[in-house]
Amino acid sequence: LESQSVLDTLNLSKNFICHLENLAHMKELTTLNLGHNKFNELSGLEHLAEIPSIQTIDLQHNKIEDPGIVDILEKLPDLRVVYLMGNPCVKAIRNYRRTIVSRCRNLRYLDDRPVFEEERRRTDAWAAALKESNGDIDAANAAERDMLATIRKEKLDADEANYKAFEKMMKE
Repeated sequence: LESQSVLDTLNLSKNFICHLENLAHMKELTTLNLGHNKFNELSGLEHLAEIPSIQTIDLQHNKIEDPGIVDILEKLPDLRVVYLMGNPCVKAIRNYRRTIVSRCRNLRYLDDRPVFEEERRRTDAWAAALKESNGDIDAANAAERDMLATIRKEKLDADEANYKAFEKMMKE
């Protein structure tokens, strides 16, 4: 792979790989499929942080147990799609979806569901409150509920404004 510096997509799935290395020279690599391999130690995946162009990473159905995988994913500045399901770390990461969405700023798709702007706003409020309260999950959940109420009010206000605009148009 040393000569493949302009590769965009690399599928290394189902290859019994347990350590990733020598891909940092691929400056245009946006999609990396590492699903169904034998990754179990974070040291085997630390090289991912050296490939900042990664937008899509498939790590599903490996043996990753360490919740520290979030720290590695967080270092990828343009990460948009992550597949982690089928790894023990999914159950080990407290508030899994909220944690991944809040720490990976450009994420648009996680496992089997898209990340919409409403969810982004809710998880950002949750994460900020969690950090501010030194890990108080009740405070974080309350902040998320408050943001959800704000979002609902914004939607109702927008619907009302649209209704009034429609009514005005019909009268004219």
